[in-house]
Amino acid sequence: MRAPMPHPAADRGSATIALAAGAAVVMLLAIAVIGAVAGISGQEASACHAQPAANGAAGAIPADYLADYQKAGAAYGIPWTVLAGIGTVESDNGQSGLPGVHSGTNAFGAAGPMQVGVGGAAGDTWGGAPVHPASEHTGGYGIDGDHDGVVDVYDPGDAIPSAASFLQAHGAPGNMQAARWRSCPGRRVADQGAGAAAKP
Repeated sequence: MRAPMPHPAADRGSATIALAAGAAVVMLLAIAVIGAVAGISGQEASACHAQPAANGAAGAIPADYLADYQKAGAAYGIPWTVLAGIGTVESDNGQSGLPGVHSGTNAFGAAGPMQVGVGGAAGDTWGGAPVHPASEHTGGYGIDGDHDGVVDVYDPGDAIPSAASFLQAHGAPGNMQAARWRSCPGRRVADQGAGAAAKP
């Protein structure tokens, strides 16, 4: 006499329960990871609004540049050290005599202490002529940060807040790395400039 064979569906109940329990654990882990990442990202974004204190490296920055970095950082929610890092790498905070820092452009079409694109390979993120009346609305990121009636890429009072405005428009402070990449696709600024002024 043959033993009765169990019905194929008889064991499905325990397999279904085990599968559902496993899927629930995986979903809970995914939710926990997503929640943790979102919490960290939110903390990073809110931390960017609190401006870092000046340290020893800030002493190498000319006082007017330091004040402009801090003012623009506070106004746009960008850590001033990021702006100072960009200014340090691009023009030694306006102290460089390289082409494009005080007049004209560099070989790629960037100008001013923050080396903003005014044409050529760098594109024209500034908008309009490198120096133009503030009443001329060009659609670029160049702004009259010092309120003197002139938008001047060579004037740190305009160039620094313009760079902060550009970074903000491209994801900062929430995604600072992406914003820095947009400002300098060669990644030189993103890698070297971000913490140059923050080093002790």
